[in-house]
Amino acid sequence: MFRSPLKSVVLAIAVIWVLIFLFFFHPTLKLHFNNSERLTESYDFQETVEEAQCFNNIDVLKSPIPKVVHFLWGFGNHPEMTFMNYLAIRSALISLKPDTLKLHYEELNRDNIWFQRLQASITLVQHDMAVEYPKQTQEHWQVSHMTDALRLDILHREGGIYLDADVIALQTFDTLLNSQRNVILGHEGGDRHGLCNAIILARANAEFLGQWIDRYSDFVPSEWNYHSVLLPKEMSLDRPSEICTLAPTVFFWPTWTHRHIRYMHDDLSEEEVLEVENLLEAYGGALYSNQLAYHAWSQVAREEYLDSLTPELVREKDTRFNLMVRRFL
Repeated sequence: MFRSPLKSVVLAIAVIWVLIFLFFFHPTLKLHFNNSERLTESYDFQETVEEAQCFNNIDVLKSPIPKVVHFLWGFGNHPEMTFMNYLAIRSALISLKPDTLKLHYEELNRDNIWFQRLQASITLVQHDMAVEYPKQTQEHWQVSHMTDALRLDILHREGGIYLDADVIALQTFDTLLNSQRNVILGHEGGDRHGLCNAIILARANAEFLGQWIDRYSDFVPSEWNYHSVLLPKEMSLDRPSEICTLAPTVFFWPTWTHRHIRYMHDDLSEEEVLEVENLLEAYGGALYSNQLAYHAWSQVAREEYLDSLTPELVREKDTRFNLMVRRFL
């Protein structure tokens, strides 16, 4: 049936106004648009049986996961170590007591005050990304995607513990190093929608890592976190015997949402300070009974909170984050 241009325009405008009305006034549709953050924040604080078994199913006949910690920093014209990076590395030295702590870098200012304070405890490993990843360099991969690939290659070659440079290690990982399975990842989000690559424990030559690396052959740069978070979750469902997956609170809680970031960095009342201090004392420096680390989610928190961190601010301002990291100053 023929419809005049004027009627088509009127109909289009009417549809647009209906959608605008529904978005702003219809709670169900608003819930749909906010669903990702809401699902990420929804969590009953219950470990599954499989998650709990990661701490109990040990294999003393296998060589343990090496007590070697790997950090990546100084890629993409970022040679300056920050105070946040200092806290992350220092927490790993104190909490994990590694045999070796390697800082993999491309550029690094060795006169930086935070690097100088840690230098004696760090083994430096320099990389040339244009040489090691020529195809990815030519395709103009973002630095974060290049380092996503690099961390997997390092662990597949050497094994050990990989930590992002904004991860605070709160307690030893020793209970996980004799795991029956060769790779250990933590769930991201209370809904367990992904497995985050900001913390990875693995034996060298782990088959799961090899398969993960192979999947980067079809990498699409526009898919921001698919290969780093969603893909390993999909792979874990297909290859459950090769990986232990941990509850969200072990590595990645609170999560990356703005509300959770504020929860960690907002000023606390005297009553809240006492509550947090009691939790830290009860759980060996953690906020939850099974928490081993805290990921500071610098992509979200950097500009408002992490870039302005100083030792004085950590000492003087009572926030959940500051109370948690004070012992690493």
